[in-house]
Amino acid sequence: MRILILFAAVLLLSITSFAQSGGFIKGKVTDRKEQPLERASVSLLNAADSSVVLNVFTDIKGAFTLHDLKENKYLLLVTYLGYQQIQKLIMITPEKLSVDLGTLIMKEKSVDLKGVTVTEIAPPVALKGDTLEFNAGSFQTRPNAVVQDLLAKIPGLQINKDGTVTAEGETVTQIYVDGKPFFGTDPKLALQNLPVNVIDKVQVFDKTSDQAAFTGIDDGNTTKAINLTIKKDKKKGLFGRVSAGGGTDDRFAANASLFHFNNDQQISFLGSGNNTNNLGFTFNDIRSFYGGGGGGGGRGGGRPPGGAFLGGMSVPGQNGETTAWMAGLNYRDQWGKKLTVTGDYFFNNTSNNVMQDQDLQYVLPDTSYYNNQKSHSLNNSTNQRFDMRMTYQIDSSSSLLFTPSVSYTANNYAMQSTYNALDSKQLPVNQGSNHYTNNATSPNISGNLLYRKKFNKAGRTLSVNLNGGYNTNNADGINQSNTQYFQGSGKEDSVNQTFVQDNTGKNWGANITYTEPLSTYNLLEFHAGHSYNLSLSDKNTFNQNPFSGKFDRIDSVYSNSFRNTFNTNTAGINFQTKKLRYNYTLGLNVRQNELTSYSITGDSAFKQNTVNLYPQAFFNYTFTKNRRLRFYYRGTTQQPSLSQLQPVPDNSNPLNIKVGNPDLKPSFTNSFRLNYRSFDMSNYHMFFAMLNFSTVSDDIVNASSYNNSGQQTTQYVNANGNYNGSAFITAGLPIRDSKNMINSRTSFNFGRDVSFINAAKSIAKTWSVTQGLDFNYAYKELFDFRLAGSVNYNNASYSLQKNLNTNYFNYEGSLDFNINLPAHFMIQTDFDYTANTGRAAGYNQNIAMWNASVQKYIFPKQQGLIKLQAFDILNQHTSITRNITANYIEDVRTNVIPQYFMLSFTYFLNKFPGQESGKGMRGFFFRPDRFRDGI
Repeated sequence: MRILILFAAVLLLSITSFAQSGGFIKGKVTDRKEQPLERASVSLLNAADSSVVLNVFTDIKGAFTLHDLKENKYLLLVTYLGYQQIQKLIMITPEKLSVDLGTLIMKEKSVDLKGVTVTEIAPPVALKGDTLEFNAGSFQTRPNAVVQDLLAKIPGLQINKDGTVTAEGETVTQIYVDGKPFFGTDPKLALQNLPVNVIDKVQVFDKTSDQAAFTGIDDGNTTKAINLTIKKDKKKGLFGRVSAGGGTDDRFAANASLFHFNNDQQISFLGSGNNTNNLGFTFNDIRSFYGGGGGGGGRGGGRPPGGAFLGGMSVPGQNGETTAWMAGLNYRDQWGKKLTVTGDYFFNNTSNNVMQDQDLQYVLPDTSYYNNQKSHSLNNSTNQRFDMRMTYQIDSSSSLLFTPSVSYTANNYAMQSTYNALDSKQLPVNQGSNHYTNNATSPNISGNLLYRKKFNKAGRTLSVNLNGGYNTNNADGINQSNTQYFQGSGKEDSVNQTFVQDNTGKNWGANITYTEPLSTYNLLEFHAGHSYNLSLSDKNTFNQNPFSGKFDRIDSVYSNSFRNTFNTNTAGINFQTKKLRYNYTLGLNVRQNELTSYSITGDSAFKQNTVNLYPQAFFNYTFTKNRRLRFYYRGTTQQPSLSQLQPVPDNSNPLNIKVGNPDLKPSFTNSFRLNYRSFDMSNYHMFFAMLNFSTVSDDIVNASSYNNSGQQTTQYVNANGNYNGSAFITAGLPIRDSKNMINSRTSFNFGRDVSFINAAKSIAKTWSVTQGLDFNYAYKELFDFRLAGSVNYNNASYSLQKNLNTNYFNYEGSLDFNINLPAHFMIQTDFDYTANTGRAAGYNQNIAMWNASVQKYIFPKQQGLIKLQAFDILNQHTSITRNITANYIEDVRTNVIPQYFMLSFTYFLNKFPGQESGKGMRGFFFRPDRFRDGI
């Protein structure tokens, strides 16, 4: 709490110090016919370093005013599409606090200026349709910074502790470079490797599906994305960095990122290796399959698999100790005039060593019991992935898009655990130990082919989409456990088995879409499709032969051969209207599902048919150029997984036997989303709000039964009544100028989760609210800091056991500080503080994490960097997590990397035609001769 009070005090002092009045500049912008130019961009830059001080737009009369200016020398920049830029030098002094520029006349751009070079400076921000575009050169970053450092300074973008980026309350899922995907769907690879000095523009936009981009009809499949455009003089060259470091406790880290650009051809190589838990990529690139032995498996008394988490909190820090190796190659080129090719290959290997303490409290109708588990697991995973995207322009009206993907995963997992359980009177229920291994390989191949045709009549289009895939997952392992029961039967139960499981999946689908214009503003879309999914599973479990010692006696109870097919037919019609300020799409769809399951071992078949009729709606309204409202509704079907359908028991967890249900129906989800955006580009005031709500019919939930020995049997059943929702609001308030801002983030989450416990219906309701504030301040290129704090409240209530209702607070505060010193030295430090309350005994810990580094640039052009860093200076690094589900509350403590110190060296490479190697410094250096006139 003291951290939050200090945080609030700093914010108040900052606001007060910047609230003083100052000088002002005013003027009017017209064309040569004296007609006012509305929404011309007027930017005021610091003449010494070209940093942006203020940016406004002219009003309907072409007028503008810049307020609260310090005494300084400024560069005024006026830009308007189709007109030559105006640049003026202006001095604000005690004798001249106000400057009236009168009327500024803009001249049209000339088409042919032979022998004349016109240098223009881009405005810091522009709104082009629904794309928010930032000029990278308008934001100061340190020499040799990467894109992540740049995005942290851009209003409206947030860099989270895990390296993900949030824009307008949504997570950025993909990074593009000059409009082409960069390493698939892993933004982290671009953010942490691409250098800022080659970036021209940062464009934030809503990425639609390829189908929607072609037809122009919004299908609701939008994701937040960022496109990075490369400077013209950086489209040819070789640049990047290589680094290596070593530290205490045998810690090491090595990294290489090399980029070769030759206009349309771009080749990028990334490689890294470390044992500091810095994966360098997101978990989208880890395709770990634990195989047929039952997921993570073998958790004797641990978390029951299969439950959806209703709420959770984790202390920052990668769990366990991980050694990671990664290499990736990205390629893009234009092959002739008609074929554009993009491809990437990605490899990673991770070895993870995890030790956990878990305390669970189970929610039962008439009692409760407690489970404690200590486990140690080792997991080694090797993943390879190859993706391509090929676009062939057949002619001016038709094209083909082919996107194949191939991946391969090999995973080796081993876990050892001990566990014990107590009843509500703290009397022993059971205790035991478990050993589980799972070795799995999983190759996968898939592809998508999209044909698109535009006819002579505007708006009339035809597209055909074909897709298919094939995957296998072959696993084998050991399942051993010994459990002593003190209540109920009072017996001792032992399991000593091996298993072999082969899963195969095949799928294909076809969709056809036709659009027909009804008028200038109205369009009809017809679509139909069919999809087919086949899943095969063969699992054989073997008991040990007491005579030979071999595992050659098949256990028919835990063995099965299973086949499942899922056929879907869809058809629908959409009506779209597009006007200047608004557009909407209304649609009606029908989906027919046929699910067939056949147990070859049990010689039994199950078949069911369902039909879903659902509307869809998308609405977009633009109040002004920078205020927008959007609404989405759509329905989706989710088929049961193979493990949820198989009627064979899974005993990989001896205290939680899972049994599939072949009678499961597909679930159907109704999803609603509303978002609002307001961005005032004249003063960088931002406001974003988003609401999400979804309901699920025939949701697949757990039906668990417990006996008095502490054993649990879980089967999957369909249930109605589940829902979840969230609200998110973020607001940004600049202090004096766009470089210094206060950001507020408020989020609210709620949900209702149905399950069945000992045949009784259990309803768990959860909700949480989080309020966060952060303050960013930068003083020229001398220093910058970020101060942040948040309060999080969680509440969970249970219909069966109201006395187990729980609530707790979580407090977090952080400070990041960077300062540049003489002789090219720099100090960086970050401090994070977390306070936990309301946990189980031993988990209410307050944790302080302090990291720091000192670094120095060397060599004449600063292309070398020596860095000494300290991790966890206070030696308090801890990972604590709380998970709340429909039938249990769990607190988990996981091992983390302890304190270490590391010394590293980095070399920066910058070779561009006409430039000397090593010149990677960004920024604008003031030259009076660049401007035609001044004041």
